Amino acid sequence: MMFIMRARLSIVIILSLLGTSSLTLAKGDDAETRAVATVKAMTPDEKTVLTHGIFAIPFGPSVKIPDDAVPGAGYVPGLPR
Repeated sequence: MMFIMRARLSIVIILSLLGTSSLTLAKGDDAETRAVATVKAMTPDEKTVLTHGIFAIPFGPSVKIPDDAVPGAGYVPGLPR
């Protein structure tokens, strides 16, 4: 169950980070087609990065929280494209 939720969340994050303008979309305009095209354009490393985030809580002085992270929420960095 948790895997399915993470997979769905990853697709939403991928689409929001990359936007449709940076993709060569497959024919069709439905969300499933766009999601498949997005995942197909990604490298294995990019897919892994989007499924492993951090919990943005400073648990000590050595913990660095990214500037754009919301404290207390999960954080996954964007993909540079």
